[in-house]
Amino acid sequence: MKRTKGGNLVNSYLRPPIVEAVVEFLTNSPISFDDLQAMSNKVAGDYKNQTIEKGIEVRIDTLGGAATIHSDQTPDRFRRTSDDQADIVIFADTSLIVARAAPYPGWDVLSERIRKNWRIWSKGQSGRGVVRLGARFINRIDIPINGEERIELSDYLNLLPQIPNISDKPMSTFLVQASMPTANPHWDCNIMSTIVAPSPLLNHMSILLDIDVFRMRDIPSKSADVLAILEEARPLKNTIFERCITDRARDLFR
Repeated sequence: MKRTKGGNLVNSYLRPPIVEAVVEFLTNSPISFDDLQAMSNKVAGDYKNQTIEKGIEVRIDTLGGAATIHSDQTPDRFRRTSDDQADIVIFADTSLIVARAAPYPGWDVLSERIRKNWRIWSKGQSGRGVVRLGARFINRIDIPINGEERIELSDYLNLLPQIPNISDKPMSTFLVQASMPTANPHWDCNIMSTIVAPSPLLNHMSILLDIDVFRMRDIPSKSADVLAILEEARPLKNTIFERCITDRARDLFR
């Protein structure tokens, strides 16, 4: 493991455990349906499959005693996927989402996809500003059971619940979630860990480590500058990841 000049921890893995990487740009100025359709058409060469998704927002009002349920239809959004379904882009009325499912090809490949889609989306929104910029990486750490009756999660993960000694039997599931500022004063993060039950792999225990690094303040108004600050997210995410896992976990995907 190496440390950069800025104090960030970095590592290089042969089989990174990332099962999904998502970058989202959020604006408070809605984009029209026609503009979204035009954006979707422009990326058809890279994302050949299109789905127009319709959503419903459900609200429960408990004021006045009895609960009242309200539902409102949300604006359509255009979802595009590559033929193998691994690359995804979503053009919505107030957001752009660029995602990559496993196998993760590395940041250089993902960031090039982001730049291409961002250029199309930022022109379509006619200079409207971004109010939230986020990079979310969902990792799945698959631990071989190898006949062991009990696996100590603390051998692999540092983000764990602290519980009293209730039983000699192993914990069947858990959920730990935390939100906090990062070392960079402009960025915050949400971190979550849990057990994937059942594991998608035979004779394994799988742990999910979900890291969401986001920025909601001092976001530049210029399109090129927004992409520049996005590069700050990756080393922050890497440092958080390294501090959440142990050397025994690293051995699983080196």
